[in-house]
Amino acid sequence: MKANQDSGYGPSLASSEHDEWRKHRRIAGPSFTESNNVLVWESSIEIILGYFIKWNRDGKGSTVKVSDVMDVTTQIAFMVFATAGVWDLAAECELAD
Repeated sequence: MKANQDSGYGPSLASSEHDEWRKHRRIAGPSFTESNNVLVWESSIEIILGYFIKWNRDGKGSTVKVSDVMDVTTQIAFMVFATAGVWDLAAECELAD
């Protein structure tokens, strides 16, 4: 049984094998550069610190109860993708000038 048969999202780098995996890796590879990794880490730290500041400001103190951790982590992931992508695009625009 091929791995992508279990995937609800269709074939991808994570769910493909052999030649199909190499194709997906070749397409996705340029996104995984050291500079992109730095952008992702920097934006992740900034976003998480923002959550801590907000929770502290809202009076939640040192203990925060989250009813659905998937909601929070999904929001964080979207914000990281958006901010890292925007920063990377801004850097490319500066290089183009």
